[in-house]
Amino acid sequence: MSEKYHVAAINFEAGDHAMPQNPLEIDLALRAAQVAWEKYPYLAHRYGERGRRFTDSDSCWLVTLTRAPRQVPVTKALEWLRTVLSSRGIPTVILEFHLEAIQRAIRVEFPEQLDMQTQFDQFLSDRETERRRLFGTESRSRLIDMFDQRFRACTGFKVESAAELITSAWVDKHSGISGSLSALRNWFTDVERFSTDWIASVYEVLVELDRVQEQSR
Repeated sequence: MSEKYHVAAINFEAGDHAMPQNPLEIDLALRAAQVAWEKYPYLAHRYGERGRRFTDSDSCWLVTLTRAPRQVPVTKALEWLRTVLSSRGIPTVILEFHLEAIQRAIRVEFPEQLDMQTQFDQFLSDRETERRRLFGTESRSRLIDMFDQRFRACTGFKVESAAELITSAWVDKHSGISGSLSALRNWFTDVERFSTDWIASVYEVLVELDRVQEQSR
């Protein structure tokens, strides 16, 4: 039987991946995508309308994963998506937030579907464990808060959540994802886009992350 809803209607470049067939789930997916898009303006600044279409179509695919019969292949699929996104300049923290937005919406709108609500738990737990292994949670949040203030004080064009994004890309690199840090750093240090004090702050974040990791060993 042919499917009534196809992902091409959401994003003509998305290929032929799975798409929810329940209109309520499609609506949930698009609203979760909107939440993630608004949380990280970096996405709009860097990827524009094309990026927004892929955020929507990815969200639809993510919602189909909540219907998978077992969590293990879901976790592997999310690890694959994480590698694809982070190597293209989208740090894993954005994917994590997107997954959490989907989970929150499912708890509200499908409260009886306990399996749907927990399909992302292993992947999200693994990411938290990863961060703790590299440096304590407290050190990470303190560093992000400190550099958020520094970025806000910079002159010229600024991007919200820069310290969090850089930290996440750094974690991606140290977790074995090739090119993840450079894909973000190169954009954040473009002299035609950012001021010299902003660019200096980007490099200072990376130096501090290396220092904190050394201390936590």
